[in-house]
Amino acid sequence: LGKAPRAYWIERLHAAGIPAGEVRDVAQALSSEEFHSLDLISRVQHPVAGETPVLRAPMKLHGAARATARPAPLLGEHTEEILAELQKGAATDLSKWKFVFGTKAEIETLFQGFKTDISLNDKASTSTVFIIDRARKLRGRDDDEEVGTLYGYNTASVAELNKKMTDDVKVILAEYRLALKKNNSNRAK
Repeated sequence: LGKAPRAYWIERLHAAGIPAGEVRDVAQALSSEEFHSLDLISRVQHPVAGETPVLRAPMKLHGAARATARPAPLLGEHTEEILAELQKGAATDLSKWKFVFGTKAEIETLFQGFKTDISLNDKASTSTVFIIDRARKLRGRDDDEEVGTLYGYNTASVAELNKKMTDDVKVILAEYRLALKKNNSNRAK
């Protein structure tokens, strides 16, 4: 195959009734005639970056208008909107959840107080979620069979959230129930 150019083989394969096409890198794909014929680039005005090219959705449904491309949001631009959406439709009652906001320095100070082996990225965020109990202590497990000490839960792992985090929340709830039962029995005496 390496003895003849790509176009030669594609032509021969097509002639034989075999579907074939070029494998392109990103630059080749974006500069191709096929790409430009699909009208997939839109230009939007960004408040900081100015005019910016944006890739449109590749599908176009007959009779439906294409969604208008929007520029990337500014930091915090849609926070209230997202929280409102979460409050009404996240398949769980988020009304008692506490969302914490702070400056980058405040977030880093709070995070360092957890004393974990997890790092924040340059935007002071992480894909790990943590359970903080009523005493404002970080909860996790010190006997995880995969990693030993598990400080938080990887949001990219459905299994970790669904199994480990759910189990750990159940342990905390059991502790609270036991403490409540003990407290109530002490009051009765």
